[in-house]
Amino acid sequence: MRAALPLLAALLFTTAASRAQQADLVAGWEGGASRGYGFVQPSVSVGLAPGLAAFGQATASHLRYDLAEGTGRSRVASPGVGMGAGLRFARPRVTASAGVGYETRWTRRGLADGTEAEERESGALVQGNVFARPAPRTTVSALASYGAANRYVWTRAGVLQQVLAPQRGMLFGVGVGAEVTAQGNDDARGIGAGGVLDLGLRPFGGSLQFRAGYAQTTFSDDSGEGKVYVGFGVYRAL
Repeated sequence: MRAALPLLAALLFTTAASRAQQADLVAGWEGGASRGYGFVQPSVSVGLAPGLAAFGQATASHLRYDLAEGTGRSRVASPGVGMGAGLRFARPRVTASAGVGYETRWTRRGLADGTEAEERESGALVQGNVFARPAPRTTVSALASYGAANRYVWTRAGVLQQVLAPQRGMLFGVGVGAEVTAQGNDDARGIGAGGVLDLGLRPFGGSLQFRAGYAQTTFSDDSGEGKVYVGFGVYRAL
């Protein structure tokens, strides 16, 4: 059953994409020495009215982190798959979306005493985002998600300033920005801040982002650590 879920998600997405008016792909990875999160998320959407669309999406992801405990450090790895649907509202200066779905994760814990524990976790997935353009070259964003499967909250707020707009004959535009991220569950909670470099790739109908910053993590036993994080993300219209 575990192996069949990604195949089923891909089949349903392919069927929906053949009927959709728009399709896109978002993927990325972010982390450091003791924490990392990677994901691939294709989505399709159909217009319902001017400025309003319904969308469906599938997600494959992998979350890992080290957990400080009294007897040492435990390692947690949690791959998962999910599907969801929602609504997207768009106006010239504001775009907002909200969706709900369901995901299943297979979490493995390498405990500090050398033993391992595995657990299958399933639950609702809720997420939303807002992108606003207060000026022609400035974008302000706020994103949030909650996965009930492993009770994981992720939030991010940022601002991006386009410093080089793509002109005729140019392959890309350039934007720079700053962001603040808060995330975690009962095992570990973290907050970080960093910078973003955005390359708008005109010939490919998408963009590529690089990010780096510093994050402070607090564990369930109230100990903590600070780490540098790096990451990248890609958006591609299909």
